[in-house]
Amino acid sequence: MADDPRKLELIADLARARRELTTQTRAVRHDLDVAARFKSSYGRHRWVWLAGAGVLGVVLTAFPRRKKVKPRLWRKPAPEEKAVKAGLLITALKLTFDILRPVLTKWIARRMAAYTERRPPGR
Repeated sequence: MADDPRKLELIADLARARRELTTQTRAVRHDLDVAARFKSSYGRHRWVWLAGAGVLGVVLTAFPRRKKVKPRLWRKPAPEEKAVKAGLLITALKLTFDILRPVLTKWIARRMAAYTERRPPGR
């Protein structure tokens, strides 16, 4: 069984498949390593990259700018603005209550203690 030619052939096929898989994995890793490919391309073609960046900058500055919109003095806030303001208000109130909860609890406890001390024992 140890010298079975079919077994030796299968072992050789398995070794060949593993080598191919390793080679393909290395090729995929090389193709997906964008940073290394960019560095090597920039190193080999530095002037092309710099010229392209300059042309892109000129093209972007050639686009017309947005015009300023004059603010209207008495405009109604959009419903989204109202919702955002309400959300911010609720958040601020919750944070304030969370911060002041120990103080409020202590104050209420003192008030209740003072109230129970003032009441006559039968009532």
